[in-house]
Amino acid sequence: MKSVGSMIGGGMLFGLSLAGSAPAQATSSAQEAKLEKQIAADLQKDPNLGNNHVDVSVYRDVATLTGTVDTKAERTKAEQIARTDGVTTVDDQLGVGSMGPAAAAIPDGTVTVQVRKQLTTDAALKHISVATMDGVVTLKGRVSSDQARIRALDAARRTTGVARVEDDLQVVNPAAKRW
Repeated sequence: MKSVGSMIGGGMLFGLSLAGSAPAQATSSAQEAKLEKQIAADLQKDPNLGNNHVDVSVYRDVATLTGTVDTKAERTKAEQIARTDGVTTVDDQLGVGSMGPAAAAIPDGTVTVQVRKQLTTDAALKHISVATMDGVVTLKGRVSSDQARIRALDAARRTTGVARVEDDLQVVNPAAKRW
């Protein structure tokens, strides 16, 4: 079963579109996470997109869509859904074509172990909690920076058998607490 999720993505720009003429405003990490979850939920609610694997990342008012949808029309619809308040640009990196059931064949325990292996290679990420249910990986814990959060989410996303990643990570900047 394919699913719609929230995940950090990156890479080359495909189909860059402006969401409006308002000037870009800086968004906080919390606002970005909220937008990611909102867009992912809206994609999941759509009757044609809910069965596809679409990852959503928001960084500095840019929503990046990665993953796969079944048709060009679904790709266009996903981009339209991502254009929401707080998003000035949509970076559409979606592929078109069916994902199939291959990812569902890997047991959740195996996926959890593989994600943990990926995280333990980075000292800043080895304390993150990992749970997997039906291919959906949830990362929980505290990280010291947005870059660490992105590395953790990317590591989980690249792991075979992961259908979606839920981001329950908190960015805690120890230097900010000292004033």
